[in-house]
Amino acid sequence: DAAPASPPQNKRRTTMARRFRPLTDEGVAGQFTRRPQFVSAGGGLVSSAADFARFCQMLLNRGELDGVRILSCKTVDFMNSNHLPLGEAGLHRVDIEAIAADSGFAETGFDGIGFGLGWSVIVDPIKARLLASKGEFGWGGWASTFFAVVPREQMIVLSLAQIAPSDRYPIRRQLRTMAMSTIVD
Repeated sequence: DAAPASPPQNKRRTTMARRFRPLTDEGVAGQFTRRPQFVSAGGGLVSSAADFARFCQMLLNRGELDGVRILSCKTVDFMNSNHLPLGEAGLHRVDIEAIAADSGFAETGFDGIGFGLGWSVIVDPIKARLLASKGEFGWGGWASTFFAVVPREQMIVLSLAQIAPSDRYPIRRQLRTMAMSTIVD
């Protein structure tokens, strides 16, 4: 189900991404039924909730899904490790804040958040000011979509909200807080 565009036969299953405008429901941003000229690894993926949930489950299972090994455990561990560059004097620069520019499309800061191979990695939940677990990884999209894989809790959080751009309403922070608040040790 995942592709750079939704095939024509799936048009009725495709939702419209909307630009957030207070007090209105105007401004369709796109339905993503045409393949873009340039396929971006960082944006524009169209998928179903079920397919994306299976992808997240495979990551939670360290590369295995339905008894089939798709990625090695070592590969998944490597992908989920912080890969940001070393700072001065060999000290690890452990978060995006030190090297990222504000794009205007993030509803949270970058303190305490590192970057793996494909997604963010929570390095320090306190510094990030998030109710999260160290080692949690995931990514949020332009239209407020969001996934998080939380190995410590054996949990996946997936939201396919369509509110664009994502810095207009803190839906990811609220969803993460609600999900993490349900955990009883």
